[in-house]
Amino acid sequence: MSNGVFHQGPTSLGGEQFYHRNDVLLNLTNGFTLEATLKVISSTYDPNAGGIGSQRSGWYMEGIDQFGRRFIVGIDSSGVTVNTDAKLLASNGFSVRPFDTTGNFHHYRLLVREGVGTLFIDGTSVGSTPVGDIVDPATSNRVFFGDGTSAGSNEVELAFFRYTDAALPDPPQLTIARESNAVLLSWPSSSTNFILQATSSLAAPGVWDAVTNAVQLSGNSFTVETPIEGAQRFFRLQWSVP
Repeated sequence: MSNGVFHQGPTSLGGEQFYHRNDVLLNLTNGFTLEATLKVISSTYDPNAGGIGSQRSGWYMEGIDQFGRRFIVGIDSSGVTVNTDAKLLASNGFSVRPFDTTGNFHHYRLLVREGVGTLFIDGTSVGSTPVGDIVDPATSNRVFFGDGTSAGSNEVELAFFRYTDAALPDPPQLTIARESNAVLLSWPSSSTNFILQATSSLAAPGVWDAVTNAVQLSGNSFTVETPIEGAQRFFRLQWSVP
């Protein structure tokens, strides 16, 4: 650990370094969220690790529910993959490739809702795939992240990791507009339980503070007005458990 960032690896090809729990009661039918903020230093990708079309990344995170249905997100130096089967066949999921995972920290969120898993990268939906068949009944109720394969290697900096046994709300779009000597930030009023936060730097690990300016309801939007003054600031919306 350094400045709130967990430095994981490097692992060698054939080496493993991972975290897992096998007592997390999950049911993908009821929803599931798996998310992490990380920057890849190096993570291999083998498109045929377990046979033709069986893709495997050096770093990945996954959830397996009580029936043995799974979602696995692989993150490597050249992109991201999502799979639902035991062999990680490219036909049972999708990939986001090429995508630069190494230049900056990115937030990856897998949201499973109404039988479909959707991957968001930095709040933007990049692909979806349906919940798959029962494939891992012997390793049910498992949450995992790290390098757990002899077919890959990785080194990453992990700033955030979370899972829930429910589907968190879709990330709303935050809009910013200038008004004279102030900026007006707004987001849909249907997106409740979100807190507006700000930081002066996006460098990891990042310190985000709640914006204390009053939130107003204007039509179908929540709005916050803040003066233009001092150093630059970056804004985001953080979901809060009601």
